[in-house]
Amino acid sequence: MSLSKYALFLFLIFNFSLFIFHSNAQGITKFGENKTTSTTFVDKNGKIISSPELDKYGRATNLICGSTLTINHDMSDGVAPETKTVTYGIVTTSISGAYKCWITQNLGADQQATSATDATDAAAGWYWQFNRIQGYANNGNVTTPSWNSTPINDDSDWQPINDPCTIELGTGWRIPTYTEWLNADGSPQNWNNYNDTYNSVLKLHAAGYLKSSDGTLLNRGTFGYYWSNTQYNATDGWLLLFRNSLSYMTHGTNSKRFGSSLRCIADFVCGNTLHINHIGGTVAPETKSVNYGTVITDLSGASKCWITQNLGADHQATSADDATDASAGWYWQFNRKQGYKVGPIPDWPIDAIDETSDWLAANDPCTIELGAGWRIPTYTEWNNAYATGGWNNYNDAYNSVLKLHLGGYLENSDGSLSNRALDGFCWSSTQYSTTTSWYLTFGIYGIEFSNCDKAYAFSLRCLKD
Repeated sequence: MSLSKYALFLFLIFNFSLFIFHSNAQGITKFGENKTTSTTFVDKNGKIISSPELDKYGRATNLICGSTLTINHDMSDGVAPETKTVTYGIVTTSISGAYKCWITQNLGADQQATSATDATDAAAGWYWQFNRIQGYANNGNVTTPSWNSTPINDDSDWQPINDPCTIELGTGWRIPTYTEWLNADGSPQNWNNYNDTYNSVLKLHAAGYLKSSDGTLLNRGTFGYYWSNTQYNATDGWLLLFRNSLSYMTHGTNSKRFGSSLRCIADFVCGNTLHINHIGGTVAPETKSVNYGTVITDLSGASKCWITQNLGADHQATSADDATDASAGWYWQFNRKQGYKVGPIPDWPIDAIDETSDWLAANDPCTIELGAGWRIPTYTEWNNAYATGGWNNYNDAYNSVLKLHLGGYLENSDGSLSNRALDGFCWSSTQYSTTTSWYLTFGIYGIEFSNCDKAYAFSLRCLKD
């Protein structure tokens, strides 16, 4: 029996009910990339909503990097030295060695610096002692609040609970590490002075620092000092230092007591393009770089971040019946790390799997290839997605924000390609029995959630909590 007929047979037996809603997905290019001039958010019915969700401090909980970030700083929380609203510029860049989201002005700065030597309070922002929550402002003459001159002798990096970037900007934001600043300062940027740092996408400028003994402002307009979250020893922390003739990482002497600037970084913000360098081997069947579109949606029953193309696909499918390898991506047998290209490549290993196990986290290709937090959807998440989305056929699946298409599958007997442009199959991480597991299928006969032999190779879609 062919798999499509098998799926139809199970569909008639189980007689799953379908819920009819209509999704309206806009604002995403055919390659899954959000426009950086606007922010697109999606509710559980796949509909566009006009503004992000905000927490009690006015921070966006579903931010798109490349737009702006507006923060209502409140001095009552013991972090910000003053109460004010700041709109931060933000940018995606691999300057730290991997693609991250950065703010383009100092934490607490009213605006981006207008030059490398901008000596204004508005561009300088606030200053922090190492691993301390309280920030300090200086208007050129007076430091507020009162300076804490107590020596710091803590054998600790900057702890997440004390990170002003996280506290003020929201979950996911943090102070850069020593390695991230070292990478930014090094090749291929090769910063040699404050003109180089300012001409970078980060717009770093010479904001000066606060003296350890009394908080006096020094070197504003001539030196820049930017904390990493990494200590050198109990009394010194690593920071990026630059002026008119140099730029390098240093730790100083008793430097943790000094007040230095902070720039904030976020590892990944859903809605941005996720850049992945796949290396061919025991998981990816080939070496290539892929830009994955991502979207926030609660189709699965809770707000999650999803990729909008199959794992291994060069780009998002251009239609529901897109039959190209570039849109199909790779295929996996259940609970196996190794992915397969059409061919199959690499050689097909087994035609039967008999084991009592869901898809183990250690074997999850989404985690291995995309990074910590990414995973294969569960039975419940896929079941919720097609019910909540009101998917009745493959066009509904494609017209959803997930852009699911008819990628076909690889036969369990020999890995040959079947049913491309006729049916789509996406594994869940949940087994049904020792030899079968749950999957979502959709095609010319309808759409359902069913189970079949673990040795078939299906597509993977990945989500992140």
